Amino acid sequence: MIMTQRAIDGPYIYFVTTNTTFSRWFLHTPERATSLGKVIEVACAEKEFILFGYCILPNHIHLLIQKHGRHKLSVLMKTIKGRFWRVVSNGSGRRFWQPRFNFRIVDNAERFINTIEYIRYNYQKMDLDGKYGQAPFVFIDWQAIHHII
Repeated sequence: MIMTQRAIDGPYIYFVTTNTTFSRWFLHTPERATSLGKVIEVACAEKEFILFGYCILPNHIHLLIQKHGRHKLSVLMKTIKGRFWRVVSNGSGRRFWQPRFNFRIVDNAERFINTIEYIRYNYQKMDLDGKYGQAPFVFIDWQAIHHII
């Protein structure tokens, strides 16, 4: 079941998805993926979320994260979207991200492992080039994952 942010808040592991406006292919270059990856990593550290992994696809991203501090998931997502928009917008007033995001709570080890595999191989499901299966489009923190499983 997909939930909105208002539905629940706690120290859960979240699988988050957010899309670009009108699902446009804005995230297809290694340069943009690198920039977005840096924004994600810094924002997660600042807002006290453990980042297990992410994948950046041409028109959306997936994050696997765990709340570790006082900030809400909505604050993290607003930070990621806002900072990246400022990096790529060049002062244009055009909207880059869809205003909402979706998430699922990852509540058991099997779902956690399946979500990691989904992040690693999601590009194949979308029939995308192999470049989307490696850095900078995919990041997995195996050390953080081994603390969970």
